[in-house]
Order: sequence, then C-alpha cells, then structure tokens
Amino acid sequence: MKGFEGIAHALKAEGIDTVFGLMAIDNLPLIAELKASGIHVVRARTEHGAISMADGYARATGKVGVVSVGDGPGAAFTANGLMTALRRRSPIILISGDTPASEIGSNLKHFDQAAFFTATAGHCLEVASGDTLASDLATVFQRAKSGIGPSVLNCPLNVFEDDLPPAWSYAPLEADEPATPDESLVQQAATLLSEAKRPLILIGRGALDDATLAEIERCASALGALVGTTLQAEGALRNNSGQVGIVGGLASVPTRDLVNTADVVLAVGAGLNAFTTDFGRLFSSAAVIRIARATSALDESVPVALRIEADTLATMRALNADLAARELAPRDSAVAPPHEPIKDVDAISKLPDVIDPRTFLDIFDRVTAGPRMVVTDAGHAMFFVLDRVPPQDGGERIWGGDFAAMTVGIPIGIGAAMGNHARRTFAFLGDGAFIMSPSELDTAAREGVPLTVIVMNDLAYGAEVHYLNNWGLEPDLALFPTTPDVEAVARALGCEAITVRDAESAERALERAMASTGPLVLDVRIAGDVRHRLWASAKRISGGR
Repeated sequence: MKGFEGIAHALKAEGIDTVFGLMAIDNLPLIAELKASGIHVVRARTEHGAISMADGYARATGKVGVVSVGDGPGAAFTANGLMTALRRRSPIILISGDTPASEIGSNLKHFDQAAFFTATAGHCLEVASGDTLASDLATVFQRAKSGIGPSVLNCPLNVFEDDLPPAWSYAPLEADEPATPDESLVQQAATLLSEAKRPLILIGRGALDDATLAEIERCASALGALVGTTLQAEGALRNNSGQVGIVGGLASVPTRDLVNTADVVLAVGAGLNAFTTDFGRLFSSAAVIRIARATSALDESVPVALRIEADTLATMRALNADLAARELAPRDSAVAPPHEPIKDVDAISKLPDVIDPRTFLDIFDRVTAGPRMVVTDAGHAMFFVLDRVPPQDGGERIWGGDFAAMTVGIPIGIGAAMGNHARRTFAFLGDGAFIMSPSELDTAAREGVPLTVIVMNDLAYGAEVHYLNNWGLEPDLALFPTTPDVEAVARALGCEAITVRDAESAERALERAMASTGPLVLDVRIAGDVRHRLWASAKRISGGR
C-alpha cells in the first residue's frame, strides 16, 4: 500500500464522503485514489476556494471538512481561507503536499510551509515518513472533531509515493472529551449571578446546540436576566421575553444603553472581541463571567472577572444546579423593551437605474422567508445585510468576515449549500469581491450547486469610497465605472444570471431564486450614495471594506 492509498483508506474510515481540492503533481495520485474509493471529489478552481468550500461545508453540517492541495504556490494560496477558518475554529483538515527533503534547494516551489501553516491554520503536523502517517492522520482528525479548529497535514511528495509498512493500518480516535467545569469556579459564578441586580446572558456561537440553549433559558428565568447574542449567534432564543437582540456595535443605540446597565454579564460560548463590546464601550462597569471550551485574551476586549474553560453544556447544568440549591427568591422574567428600528444615516436613494440596498434587502427578507442560510462576505454592503435580514434561528447566518477577507462568500456558500440541503443558501458579496473571485462559479455550475449568489454592485469599493469622503479626499480611486458585466461573466461560467435595478425586477429575480435548483447569480445594481451607519463619519473600521 502506497502512502496516498493509506490516506484514502483513513478518510473512508473516518466517514469522509466529500473532499474539496485542487490537483497538483504531488497530490495527483491521492485525488485519483479518493475518486476511485468512492469519495466525492469537488474539484475547485483555486486552492483558496477549496479551503473556503470545506469551511462552509463544516459550518453548515458540523462535520469535518477535508481539503487537499499541492505544495508551494498551491499551499500559499490557501492563506485567506485558512485564516478565516482559524478565526471561526472551523473543523477542517488540509492535506497538503510539500517538498521532499532531497529537493530542498533545487525545487522552485519550496518554502517553509510548516511555519506558514502554523501561522495561518494554527496547527501543522509534518509527516516524517509512512511509519507515522496513521498516527498523524488520527491526531489531526481528533483535533478537528474536538472543535479546536483547522489542522494541516503537511506531506512531502515521498510520503505520498513510498510504500507503507507491511502491517500498516488505521484506527480513528474519538474526539477529546471537553473539560468538566471546576466546582469552585462554578460556585463563584453562581455567587456573582445570584447577587446581581441587572444580569445579562450573552449567547455566542459556541452555545447554539438545543441542550445548551435550554439550560441558558432556564438560567435566565431563574435570574430574571436579559438575554442577548453575538453577531454569529443572532436568532438564538429569539422568542425569550428578555431578548434584546444582537449585542455590540451593530445594535441600536437604545439596546447598547440597556446592555450597559448590566452589573453582571454571563458570556456563554461567546467571544468578547471589539465588535461584540463596541470597542470596549460595553460592559465597562459589569463583572464579566466567560464560559467557553477555550478562551484567549486575543478575543477579550474588556476585562473578564471569571473564566471557566470547560464544556458549555456541562457548565451551564452545574451552574443551574448551584443556583437551584441556593433557593433564590422568585424573580420576574426579564422583559426587554420593544426593539427600535435601526436608524439609518441616509434617506432612501433616488438615483436612477439602481436600487437602494435597503429596499432590495427588505424585499429579499420577505420573499425568501423560510429555512435558509445567508452567507456574507466582507465589505460595506454586507453590513446592510446584517441589519436588514435578521436570522430566524442560530443556524441561519454564516458570517464570512471572520478575517475581514473579501472573496470567501462564493466558496463558503458552495460548501454550505452542498452540505445542508434542508435550507436554501444565499451568498452575498460586493462587486469588488466578485471580480476577485468569480472562478468558483464554474465549480458551482459543474456540481449543480443550488446556490444563489447576490452581488451588491455599486461599481466601487464601497467602504473605501465612504472612508475617502470622510477624510475629505476624492473617492475616484475607489470607483470602477467600467466593472465588467456581472451577468455576462456569470453566464460565461455556466450559471443562470439576472440583473436587478429596481423593486419590480428584484421581486421577479428573487422568486426565480426560490425556484432555482442550480447556481443563480443576481447582479443587484445598488445605489452608491448611501452609507451604512458605521460609515457615517468613520475614517477606519476594522473588519470590512
């Protein structure tokens, strides 16, 4: 058995039925063997696209997404996709080729891939020989299944091609058991919460399973606590009477004011990055308790009084048991005030032959109501999507802006649509991101992926236009009036495509999207004279163009 045959055998043993990849000279035999073994090989057009497809697949299914690319330039082209997956802690495994030791110094493709992948994926395991291949594969799969994040298996060409030891075999490892909560820390948390006058529970994407949400709701009821969510968990417990909605810079001013009255904040499965805390302006006078499987000071932009690094479900159960044993006096359920509409900074645009992005998104939200996944790229127009398309549950939104990298929207959408057929998938991106990444539409067309790509097209880098205006500079450097016809490009790549310029054509196009069974691209010509409120006066916003 050759190394590439052993890898294919291991993937079958792990239950992998889909692999995303791009063939190169070193991983060529592996790709062929995967197909021969019955695994569906999704042949991406770019390595970046393959990584992001696996990321979308993992996010939509909860399964491990597997990718294979070649060495050198192929490996280097994975950077944006890997960094996005790393920030999201997506369970993906990249099997990459690498230069054999005998060719270092003579192979033009060689560079220090181990250092590169450690920086971009967070974890890289170099395969020394076929003797360690089985244990190395089991290790990266165990790590992915444990919810830690991406892993890279860096395989020199000789490992793919050499014979494995005669007795070689593969046995999957179970996921690591999450840590059980420290009893003393749970007691400290219960004390803080039981003495709180205005508690708030913040739900993050690490707490979206039904069992954990039930425990959070039980805790909120016992404490009379308000409930809010991070951006990536928006929609969770949306019918709770104390639900204040999304917490952070995207919240309305009244919601931010209300959240800032909390004296104790319980963050469950939630990061506390600058967007969630409105750049440190929220929770400034609150004692913050953070429960997560793993925490890092890198995603904490406010002081944290107490950290419990353990399984979120087990911790919430222990916390509720402790609170129940204290026989707290009954508290009225928190009732959040009615949600106030977001106040826009600009009136509806009256420019001809274009549609205001807010008008289009209001139509989108109405026409596509039902089980759906809404994927967003990075960029100015994406923030209108966040405002105007509220998720109905915690599984509806896939925010692709974890690394603020444009171009992830289409491939993440492809992977998500291929992984979850119970929801209709829509991928939003700007025209700048589209021009950078149309090639994967060919993949969507070849695979017949039921995905609607919505290009919010203002013929510009919209964020930069508004930044330049706020600096008092001419915006012409960010304008692209000769942007190629998006509909024509999409059709050339095998997709159905429609151009939208007004409310009537928006209705027709979205009705077509709801009936489509393959890839459809909507070129939505949006007015460029309207600003999202975050760009009203900002000269720099970290996290999007």
